[in-house]
Amino acid sequence: MPRVRPAPHRVLWPLGLGTALSLIGDATLYTVLPTHTAEAGIPLTRVGLLLGVNRAIRVLLNGPMGAGYDRLPRRCLLVPAFFVGALSTLLGGVTRGFWPLLAARLLWGLAWSAIWVGGNTVILDISGDADRGRWSGFYQVWFFTGVAAGAFLGGALTDQIGYHAALRGGAALTTLGALAVLLFLPETRPLSMASDGPERPPSGSGGGRRRSLLGIGRFSPPLQAAIFLQGGNRFAFAGVVVATLGLLLQQRLGDQPTLLGQRVGVATVTGGLLALRLPFNLVSAPLTGLLSD
Repeated sequence: MPRVRPAPHRVLWPLGLGTALSLIGDATLYTVLPTHTAEAGIPLTRVGLLLGVNRAIRVLLNGPMGAGYDRLPRRCLLVPAFFVGALSTLLGGVTRGFWPLLAARLLWGLAWSAIWVGGNTVILDISGDADRGRWSGFYQVWFFTGVAAGAFLGGALTDQIGYHAALRGGAALTTLGALAVLLFLPETRPLSMASDGPERPPSGSGGGRRRSLLGIGRFSPPLQAAIFLQGGNRFAFAGVVVATLGLLLQQRLGDQPTLLGQRVGVATVTGGLLALRLPFNLVSAPLTGLLSD
């Protein structure tokens, strides 16, 4: 018997909170790693690799992760992913040097692939054609809140208690989010199966989906345009602006710039500037979702 569909907000709260808190470690590293290479025990020339390797590995992981969610209950992959994310942040907070941090970043790439693919799959489960954009927009709000709060909190904590202690604090907060998902997120896969009818044969038995995964040239022109625009946006902002803003501020303003007559750490200033986009995101994400409906 199909289980009763839970109210979307009952699903979104633990999922969104867990997602937001899971981003604290990643946002902290983007904010402070370029200016705290000595504490991390790495040369500046390795920062770009460490900040990007978690994204690169997701190119390989997102497809298999989606196939896993097609075949397994959502919680089976999603719940452990949040705890793996906490472990990756903790690893960065208790080790020093390039190789341990590289391992932590690869582990985070694995965790985030499962969190983001799984989280959006859950949103598809609990929404329909009339409200899918709305709930997707609200989930994006949690994502942007996590990125902004992680950048500001991570930067401020780094200035106050140090690089490694800030990461350990981020790991603790991520663990709290993982516990919220474990305790309060209901399983949603039976809902989608009930609405879609009998389960279809695995996509590997046919050639259509396999062909669609060979490259973006197989997608429709509007989808290709969206992929290129999103890729360009992520490259310019996350790949260049976010990853280099702290270093630029340190070179121009020093380690203790003056703000409103008070001397503050450059990591705090960096995090504050990165968090300034949050008010726009809080409005644009749900509004775009509503318009798409």
